[in-house]
Amino acid sequence: MKNKLKIISLIVLLISCKTEKNVNCDAYSNTLSVPYQDTIVMESIHYHFEEEHACVWVKADTNVYCDTLYLEVYNEVK
Repeated sequence: MKNKLKIISLIVLLISCKTEKNVNCDAYSNTLSVPYQDTIVMESIHYHFEEEHACVWVKADTNVYCDTLYLEVYNEVK
């Protein structure tokens, strides 16, 4: 079993792809930060439970949230 693992490892090492880096390029990707703002508007909810003789009411609410999207842009190296 160990011999099979050694043979498979050797084959993978010999056949595997070699990565090449372009020495002239100092960066392979750029990260862009994009500010993002959105608003969620919820209407009021009023619901009756007929069997329990109860009712639920949630008032209307507006939520504003801000976030930042980080986008990675990859440069193709030829």
